Amino acid sequence: MGLPSKLKAGAFTVIAVVVLVVLATTLSNFISSPWYVVESRSMEPVLHVGDLVMAVPVSPEEISAGPQGDIIIYQPPVGKPIIHRVIDKAYIDGTWFFLTKGDNNLFPDQDPYNPYTWVSEDHVIAKMLFSIPLVGFPFLESVKPFTETVLIVALAYLIFTSLSPSRSRSAKKSRR
Repeated sequence: MGLPSKLKAGAFTVIAVVVLVVLATTLSNFISSPWYVVESRSMEPVLHVGDLVMAVPVSPEEISAGPQGDIIIYQPPVGKPIIHRVIDKAYIDGTWFFLTKGDNNLFPDQDPYNPYTWVSEDHVIAKMLFSIPLVGFPFLESVKPFTETVLIVALAYLIFTSLSPSRSRSAKKSRR
């Protein structure tokens, strides 16, 4: 009688995990995540590698510029999103452009004398609200395979233990 209920629990666990993975994968294609992981030292000392950043979409006119300007996440023409500070902004022909720079970098990301090379408003993904130190570390691209392996092993262990007979029942049988 114990095995069928264990089998049902194991099957339910597997189905629930598959549904959650499919749901998370599907939704991630349509909804942008508010969480980003810092992958370089370019924003030190404010942000460090492995910090988890929460950011939200914002209208371009609400982004402040200067030495203490807002930190934005933007999509460059090639590569992954970049998390840098807005040090200047310009409104040209109905479009906002942002000059960005990592706090730890010597030079801006774009040509400071040519606003047309700056980040246009349509490439700004979000503005940083806050960061949580080191929480994003397991999700860095260099660590992700290890993190995924640990999660798969943990899931396999949970499924295995939910299917195996409990020790307390075995102990009771041996006492008889």
